[in-house]
Amino acid sequence: MRTQTRPYVNEYPAIKANIFKGMLTMPVGNYSLSGINLTNGHNRFELLENDYGDRSVTFNIDNKPHRIKLSVDNRSASTKLYLNCPYCKRNRESLYAIKTAYACRSCIGLHYASQSERPKDRLLRSIRKKRQVLWGSRPNINNLCCTFDKPKYMKREAFNVKRYEIINLEQAYLGFVSVQLERLQRMVGTAQ
Repeated sequence: MRTQTRPYVNEYPAIKANIFKGMLTMPVGNYSLSGINLTNGHNRFELLENDYGDRSVTFNIDNKPHRIKLSVDNRSASTKLYLNCPYCKRNRESLYAIKTAYACRSCIGLHYASQSERPKDRLLRSIRKKRQVLWGSRPNINNLCCTFDKPKYMKREAFNVKRYEIINLEQAYLGFVSVQLERLQRMVGTAQ
């Protein structure tokens, strides 16, 4: 078995922009994060506001100030809040805690677990996700041998389009599986 060489996002504690949404109207001062497994330096912060009304949070990590700007995006119907990565200066929804700072996924070099999946596993995850969307959480929903009727709320044409998409993905997956079964049969045949 190969050893893991890539760091993944689920291995690092993260702060998400939506937990700071209330800070847009709170008075400036000292606050702390609760419910996240962080060190004291990563947990406590000071809310600041400049002369232009821009807000930021400053974490004191290892006696060094670490400032993160809160960026508001008003382009959509709702106000969206972003955290400005202190290193690349891009707006991010999440920043990850490392030893002495917070940084975005790309600055740290983190990956999603799905980026390391084999094509067969990625295809299977896609099939399961589409089955879940179409039929909900029924018993045996992940069993590729089970099929289900059309949901009552859905039109027949829309159901057929989604079902055929799932069927095509399942056939591609069965192609992967049949290749593996042939390999196993050859290995068993040569071992006897």
